[in-house]
Amino acid sequence: MTKPLITRIKAEKAVTQLLCLIIGGKQANASSHLFRDVSERLEFCLRLVHQEMKASIHDTDPDRFSRVVSTAKTKLESIQSLKTLNQLIEEVEW
Repeated sequence: MTKPLITRIKAEKAVTQLLCLIIGGKQANASSHLFRDVSERLEFCLRLVHQEMKASIHDTDPDRFSRVVSTAKTKLESIQSLKTLNQLIEEVEW
């Protein structure tokens, strides 16, 4: 018995769902206008996380600084991983 093949739409939806979990509701809503272009949405979210990180660095209590930077770094690395998966999606002949 063979498994049904994954479609491009399902693969893109999976990347988008993971992105929304990584960045959170507020930023997911801020990027929702790019729902049809996963690559652009990933780039936009990278910029949002960078902005959030810059703002947090300036406004963060020194005792929480390393946690804020660590959280932002994890988000950035996770989005970069999604960009890699999305590139694979774009390279596959569907």
